[in-house]
Amino acid sequence: MQNSPSSSTTDIYVDGACPRRPLREECRVCAWRNFVLSTDTNDDNFFEECHTPLGSLQLSCRSEINKLIMLASHEELPPLWKEICQTLKLRSGSPFVPPNAQRSWFRFPLHNMRPMSLRPSCHLQAQTDYVDDYEGCRVHSDAGKFTMYHVTQLKYLVQLHDKLVGSGGILKDGGMCYGCKHGDGIGVYCHARAPHDCFSEGDGWVMLELRCYGSVTRVKAGSRGRYVIKSDQTSQSEGAHCTDCEVVAMLHL
Repeated sequence: MQNSPSSSTTDIYVDGACPRRPLREECRVCAWRNFVLSTDTNDDNFFEECHTPLGSLQLSCRSEINKLIMLASHEELPPLWKEICQTLKLRSGSPFVPPNAQRSWFRFPLHNMRPMSLRPSCHLQAQTDYVDDYEGCRVHSDAGKFTMYHVTQLKYLVQLHDKLVGSGGILKDGGMCYGCKHGDGIGVYCHARAPHDCFSEGDGWVMLELRCYGSVTRVKAGSRGRYVIKSDQTSQSEGAHCTDCEVVAMLHL
């Protein structure tokens, strides 16, 4: 790192990362990001509260690609994404490319969500050792638990679902709630494998990665590879918290 010869009031840095020592000017965007996206200060994704002011980027010795990255990372988020970040449930994410996929996805680990119960609910069926995905491939359990995927609209992470009374949104609730009675009954519907190909960029949908007990029921109607974590099927269970799964990550295209 080095100062620009022409700068007398603002330090300008060469490298692409936010520096590890304070500057004379605070970056409010980085400070806000640190607040809403929990990260370890030793993590590569950590942002310091101060860095090269964006207005001085063109005077710095940064590479052109780094300048573009810096500008893009400081664009104002849409109101919905601001509300999602301000739930304080997202950790700093990382990109990944699913097998045989053409597009890169982003996975945000979640924290401060409700943990699943220590034991499965007594109304659940006997546990199974495997489930079948939409291609007919078997997915085996890990120590009696499965990783499943719930598909929902992005807005329902922080807003009331029109068919779910009393919910403030999945992230605000801290976990999944049972829906209303439909299809194969009251429960949390999910996929045995993430259906990446069903999404398109900017479609307003998102996937949630769930960890659940092996007592899942195959959905009889609809697409293959879908299962439901059933409630006890009483009217009182509609809209109640599902204690047999926990939400561990958000996947977004």
